[in-house]
Amino acid sequence: MRTVLADIFRAGVAAAHGGRLLAAHSRFDGRAWSYRRGGVHARLDLPGAGRVLVVGAGKAAAALGEGLEAVLGERIDAGRLVVKYGHGAPLRRIEALEAGHPTPDAAGQAATRKVLECVAGLTADDRVFVLLTGGASALLTAPAPGLTLEDKQAVTGLLLRSGADIREINTVRRRLSSVKGGGLARAIGPAPSLTLMISDIPDGDLALIGSGPTWPDPPRPAKPWRSSGATASSVKPRPPCCAVWPRRRSPRRFPQPSAAPTTSCWPTAPRPWPPRPNGPPPSATPSRSSIPA
Repeated sequence: MRTVLADIFRAGVAAAHGGRLLAAHSRFDGRAWSYRRGGVHARLDLPGAGRVLVVGAGKAAAALGEGLEAVLGERIDAGRLVVKYGHGAPLRRIEALEAGHPTPDAAGQAATRKVLECVAGLTADDRVFVLLTGGASALLTAPAPGLTLEDKQAVTGLLLRSGADIREINTVRRRLSSVKGGGLARAIGPAPSLTLMISDIPDGDLALIGSGPTWPDPPRPAKPWRSSGATASSVKPRPPCCAVWPRRRSPRRFPQPSAAPTTSCWPTAPRPWPPRPNGPPPSATPSRSSIPA
């Protein structure tokens, strides 16, 4: 019985392997890449005049990169993925950069800068595949203005010890990052992009998978956000800041950075905002589309 159960488990894991799914269910006809599996389908035109780039992050991002390379081959011009230490893969056209998880580290911050450099200066003729899997929230590390890596490490530790679920944790992460909450989509700019993802969120909320680097912030709730008013004993005392999810349990308390961050959000239409030192976040343009792998 133990052997049978182990075989069932391995078969289930193999069936969900991102690289195998892409290799089996996507194709490139020389003009466009397409994916079809059951009721899920997507297509991205790849004009000959532009470049094709692959960026992303996650513990299984390298596996997705393998599948994409198997289909697109040399049509991929370059790429950079941030993966957990020891989770790389033998990629040919895409570079896998290793970093810390679940607590962000300096390697992740440096790798994220390289990802952003990879998509800088793109045009409407270029195309970008964004690969996201579980772990992307910690691996993509770009503190919002006014925050430091140490601030993010402290908040991550508080969140992991707080009992907050993954939805709550990633909601906070979006507010403290310049690359999450649609930040990567803004960096990609005019180039059409397609996001391929493996969800680690129970209901598959696209805004929270990887904390939504290419997905707009969800609409704000009508009721105000609850705020917290003290700091944790493990960090240097600073003024209080606002917790950014509607609480189902008692309010958590988070350290305030030395200067208030400027954060990004969607939608651009006016909505009620909680008081913020720097006013409401700036507007942005959402990415093209996202599909599950």
